[in-house]
Amino acid sequence: MKQATAILAELAHDHGSWSAPLLLLATVIPLFLPGLAGVFLVAACVVLVVAHRADHGHRSGRHLLRSPLGWMTALYLCYVLGLAWSTNMDYAVFDLQVKALMLLIPLVVLLVPERSRSGGTALLNAFAVACALASASCMAVAVGHYVHHAIGYHGGTMNAPTTAYFISSNFSLFLHPSYFALYLMLALVFVELHPFASRVWGAIIRGLLIAGAVLCASKAGWMAMGAWWTISLVLHWRDKASRRRVFSGASAAVALLAMLVLLSPFFQEKVGQFSHAAKGAPVDVSAKGSTESRELIWAAAGPLIREHMPWGTGTGDVKDVLIQRYRELGYTHAVEQRLNAHSQLLQTPLTLGLPGALLMVCLLLVPAVHAIKHRDELMVAFIVLLALNWAVESMLETQAGVLFLSWGALMLAMRSSPPEPILARTTGNP
Repeated sequence: MKQATAILAELAHDHGSWSAPLLLLATVIPLFLPGLAGVFLVAACVVLVVAHRADHGHRSGRHLLRSPLGWMTALYLCYVLGLAWSTNMDYAVFDLQVKALMLLIPLVVLLVPERSRSGGTALLNAFAVACALASASCMAVAVGHYVHHAIGYHGGTMNAPTTAYFISSNFSLFLHPSYFALYLMLALVFVELHPFASRVWGAIIRGLLIAGAVLCASKAGWMAMGAWWTISLVLHWRDKASRRRVFSGASAAVALLAMLVLLSPFFQEKVGQFSHAAKGAPVDVSAKGSTESRELIWAAAGPLIREHMPWGTGTGDVKDVLIQRYRELGYTHAVEQRLNAHSQLLQTPLTLGLPGALLMVCLLLVPAVHAIKHRDELMVAFIVLLALNWAVESMLETQAGVLFLSWGALMLAMRSSPPEPILARTTGNP
């Protein structure tokens, strides 16, 4: 409670007392009420701009191209231009509505004076705690379901309980498990870069974040966890505390994953999918597994990109083009589910051709290079999370994916420089 009060006080000092609770809500709502997340984020942006409308500080957009914000804007405008060679205007308008935050968030940052772009670290601190609480809530509900099932089993009214309650969609109560894993990983990176003053609370929060990311059973989440710890180990090898933190976290994650593989048929199936794909085994065209479906879809999308170069299918026609190719190839499951390319790295070039591909590369590469140059590890981690998840999901085709990009870019843009000492002031001894 003391920590939450301190965060609100910090935000009120920076942005006005009446806007502070809304900013805080916009930070934690994506975890618990994802359907309302966009509404709260837009409302927070409105009050942020209004709160600073009378400020006479310098407003500059020169930094936008060094962060994802400027490239988000350019990519969105490219989608608008893609209307010119689209025929399915209904889908095109829907797609632009889904992606609207990619234009709104950079505009908000541009309208806030540079000296007032602060509070991001405090919000990320609150977000990390909220992620840990969300993970704990999911675990508590899973335990409750398991115990109830076990009681029924011993009473002779139910079959034997399984580990299914602790895995993937059954575990993730609030979000799709892939997106929940994405949020948990960003929170984990933040906590590891900004350790809590209390080692006990820090260890508890890290443990909850790691366990939640493993139990989400998102392959992209697992890869992101491994990538982050590898990067952290390389950058901080001489730091004994950092090495210990990486090894302890990785050991806990591997131990939990190994236990689940032994106990859970679902996790065994996940490992089997990896093995099947690594061996290059043929995939049946009616396959429904996530890994097999992606193999089929990616094989279909690659040639389509070449066929529609240099301008792509257009904003409104990409789904129709994909479905038609699935039909030609006999991909029954992909046709029934009207699946997208399941990779933003394929979806955007197919939609917008060479211009879209170049803008997407710039969105990832330019901020990453700038962040590496200035040792901004949180920005590097954010870009790595985007790249890994975009490789296996068409995240910008969904509201949840656009929200993560827009919300994350806003939080990073609102960090003050030098970094705010909010953590040292808001965490105390247990």
